[in-house]
Amino acid sequence: MKNEMSRRQFLGFAGSAATVFGLGLVGCGGSAGSGSSASGDAAEVYFLQFKPEVDKEWKEIAKAYKEEKGVEVKIVTAASNTYEEKLKSEMSKSSAPTLFQVNGPTGLKNWKDYCADLSDTKVRGELIDDSLALQSDGKDLGIDWVQESYGIIYNKELLEKAGYKPRTSTPSTS
Repeated sequence: MKNEMSRRQFLGFAGSAATVFGLGLVGCGGSAGSGSSASGDAAEVYFLQFKPEVDKEWKEIAKAYKEEKGVEVKIVTAASNTYEEKLKSEMSKSSAPTLFQVNGPTGLKNWKDYCADLSDTKVRGELIDDSLALQSDGKDLGIDWVQESYGIIYNKELLEKAGYKPRTSTPSTS
């Protein structure tokens, strides 16, 4: 028996399962035909991702999805700093990724033609901050699942001894 499954169904399942791991899922997909295996006997999802620190968790989600829905999910994690090259290479194949990540609005500009409209999906409906939906042409084409920030923590006392005032970048003149 052939298992029918759409990207939207997998996104809903993975979005719910990913919440357990504190993750989300970017919602872009490959060509319309990439949801079936070569044999046509069973549906398959191929997810290309670039966060090696969550590879194990994605594989656990894939296993749970296979157990619940009977659909194989292939998780491929690109090596450090090779994701864009890997994605370009994989998208040129007949078995392109069903799901893949984009690097925020910048990545969306490069790959929006391959992205599914997630506007009416369950995972989109669960967003509490609309700015986490990656949008183009009035459509939600991705769901932001990682926010990374950088900052500096400093020792106020040591900076003052060195002649600097907190919140400034020049030495104090007093």
